[in-house]
Amino acid sequence: MGENINQLLKWTTQLRNIDRNLNVVEMTSQKVTLLQFQLLHEIDQHTFDPGHFVERAGVSRSSISVRITNLMKRGWVTTAISEEDHRRHVLKLTESGKEIHDDAMESVVNSIEVAYDGLQDIMSSQHVKDSAK
Repeated sequence: MGENINQLLKWTTQLRNIDRNLNVVEMTSQKVTLLQFQLLHEIDQHTFDPGHFVERAGVSRSSISVRITNLMKRGWVTTAISEEDHRRHVLKLTESGKEIHDDAMESVVNSIEVAYDGLQDIMSSQHVKDSAK
């Protein structure tokens, strides 16, 4: 039993490290959280939908609202009237927002790859343990 607890604690530590590494994307000029990058990316791709984003990201609508407001204060996002429906407002990246998004892209991909490798290590150690039984 003690060995199982020790292994679970080790995996928990590894998962925390993976999560920590994923949460902040460091670039030469700025720090961007993964959630901020996800917002910037969906706005850039014109696929941002608040309801769907909340479900995928596992955060509240108010949390997303605060983050969008912060992106607007940083000058990375602005609102515009929708071309299809003039009653709606849509989010758009500013030039500096597009630069941040593009600069962060490589770092995000690298962070996700490192996280994936870390998860594979955890899973393979579980598989080795299961095979030994």
